Amino acid sequence: MPLDGSGFYSLPTPAFPAVPNTLIASADFNTVLNDVAQALSNCLFRDGQAIPNDDFDLGNNKITRLAPGTAPTDAVNFSQLSTLETSVEEVTGGLPAVIFPVGAIYITAGNTNPGTFLGGTWTQIAEGRTLIGVGTLSGNTYAAGATGGTASVSLTIGQMPAHDHGGGGEGFTSTTSAAGEHSHAIAMGSDVNGVIPITASKAVSSSLAEVPGELQNTVQVISAGSHTHTISGSISVASQGSGEAHENRMPYLAVYFWQRTA
Repeated sequence: MPLDGSGFYSLPTPAFPAVPNTLIASADFNTVLNDVAQALSNCLFRDGQAIPNDDFDLGNNKITRLAPGTAPTDAVNFSQLSTLETSVEEVTGGLPAVIFPVGAIYITAGNTNPGTFLGGTWTQIAEGRTLIGVGTLSGNTYAAGATGGTASVSLTIGQMPAHDHGGGGEGFTSTTSAAGEHSHAIAMGSDVNGVIPITASKAVSSSLAEVPGELQNTVQVISAGSHTHTISGSISVASQGSGEAHENRMPYLAVYFWQRTA
C-alpha cells in the first residue's frame, strides 16, 4: 500500500516474506516491489528532484537551519528580515530590500510595535500629522523629516480677498441735481435808526403800486443761472467678523505610523 496520510509506509498484506528453501513466486515478489515503487513516487526527496504538487503542510513545525535567500524567488529566514539593508545593492546576493528596511514606515490601525513580529527597532512618528512627499511643488520645498502646517489659522488682513463695503468710512463728495435758471428777490427799506432790514418781498414782476411804500425800494438778486450745489460728509460702515481661527484640516482617519530606526 502507498504512504498513509501521516507519511508512514506499510508492506502490503500478505507481505510474502522470504522463507529459506522456499520458492518465491514472481507475482508475489513483483506485487511488493510495485507497492514500494508507488510509495516512493509520492515522496519528497532530499536532493530536490521531486517537486511538490500540493500544499506542503508542516503541521505547525518550523523549517530550521534555513540558509539566507539569495535570489528573488528564494525564501528568507528570520535573521534576514531583521537585518535587511536600505538598498538592493547593499543586500548580499541582490535580495530586494522591500520588506521594511531601516527607514521604512509601517501604517496600521493597531497600537502594536511592529518590532514584536517583524524584528528591528521601531518608533512611532508623525503623531497628529499627515505625510507629504519629499521634494518641491509650486515653489514650496519639503525636506526629509521636515514638519510644518497648522490645524487652524486666523487670516491676516493681507490674506483676505480684496473687497470694499460700498461707501467706506472716508469722506465723500456728492452733487445735487440742477434746478434750472431762477432768481430770488429781496426788499430794502429804511427805519428811523438808519438800519436797512431785509424783509420778504413779492415777486419783482408785481406792480410797485401794489407793494407797500416801505418796501418799494426793491433789489433783485442777480441770477446765477442753472447750477448745482456740493454736499460734503462721511458715511460710517459697521465692521463685521470676530477674527476667530478657522478649521485648516482635510477630513481624516487617525492611524499609527511606525518607522524602523534600526
